[in-house]
Amino acid sequence: MGSKTSLGVFFALIIGLSGLGIGIFSFLRINQIATQPQQLKIGLKVYVNVSYDESDLATHIINFENKSYDYHNDFNLATDVFTVPISGDYLIIGTVTISVLQDTEILLVSIYVNNVKKAEVISHASTNHPTSATVTDILSLSAGDEVTLREFFYASNVREIQSGQEATYLTIYKLD
Repeated sequence: MGSKTSLGVFFALIIGLSGLGIGIFSFLRINQIATQPQQLKIGLKVYVNVSYDESDLATHIINFENKSYDYHNDFNLATDVFTVPISGDYLIIGTVTISVLQDTEILLVSIYVNNVKKAEVISHASTNHPTSATVTDILSLSAGDEVTLREFFYASNVREIQSGQEATYLTIYKLD
């Protein structure tokens, strides 16, 4: 009976010390998290609110009119430029929808940083319906860099950039 009691006390001691160790670790981790400086949340989504016509065979900066959100007002609606507030890696997603492209016409959507093309996607029209193209990239950006979303389409005439948060938009989010 003495060995069973000793074994029980031994296991109770092990469990108690394990709990104490977990408690101390948790306390230290919470203290570490509480004393670290908080990351600045940087993100935005802007979109075209009113459809507008654009000519073909030229690269155009998308004319955004509304913001779904812009945590620190880093996007200038007057110039359609996002100015990077803090250096780091950024996820950038841009979609442009053209109301109607004819067969064989193309749409290119590009991300520019400081007027230099960094990413591009091409979409070929195959029917006389709206055509969308979405460009996505993760870019290492420096504070002060300027990001724009641009489109180019090869078509036989003027085409309409469609409006709506789901049709033509730009989303930028700083990764931690």
